[in-house]
Amino acid sequence: MEEITNPKVEDSDPSGAPGTQGRIADALLDLCLERGYPDVTLPMVLERAGVDSGEFGRHYADLEDCFLKIYTGYRDDIMGRIAAAVAEEPTWRGRIRAAAYTMLGYMEVDERRTNFIVIEVRRAGERAVVSMGEAFEEMFDLLDSGRDERGRTDISRATAEAVGGTIFFRMNAAFEQGSMEAVRAKMPEMMYMAVLPYLGPEAAEEELRATPPAASPGSGG
Repeated sequence: MEEITNPKVEDSDPSGAPGTQGRIADALLDLCLERGYPDVTLPMVLERAGVDSGEFGRHYADLEDCFLKIYTGYRDDIMGRIAAAVAEEPTWRGRIRAAAYTMLGYMEVDERRTNFIVIEVRRAGERAVVSMGEAFEEMFDLLDSGRDERGRTDISRATAEAVGGTIFFRMNAAFEQGSMEAVRAKMPEMMYMAVLPYLGPEAAEEELRATPPAASPGSGG
């Protein structure tokens, strides 16, 4: 497995964009972390960003549209990073591990971004939930390809959806209840869950005993 490194936030953070959109993104991410998206209003964002409604309207239809466009940028960025990491791995188990730790490394960089893409997206409206679901489908596809490793015909895609859904739920719960260190500590357990239905208990136990790679210097917690 290639070493997982954490990108700088500015590499893909829309809050680093120049001008109006960057200020709006900064304001929305900050307010979501402070208050939670359901309690954020458009006037709050405009005041924090120092822009008026006319400037805002040139880029976004409303607050939900603003959230969705920022979230989609993050989603596409992390999925691109996962695709690149997975492409380097010759085995299904290696691809799952690469995907998991690439996602984790991305989440460790910036607390407010992780809050935005993990917590707030689930309460930002139907369009945001659909956008999140599109990323989940890609991850379920990756899990489901494990059936090909040993020619499994006794399990279906429903297994990937059930296992993947449980893993994402536990990852989100660990983030909400603790820190990114807590999420990293749970990764062997999550890898165990992913591997067990496809490769059996012996391979799964190997993942459970594995030591997670250390977080890169400068990652958030």
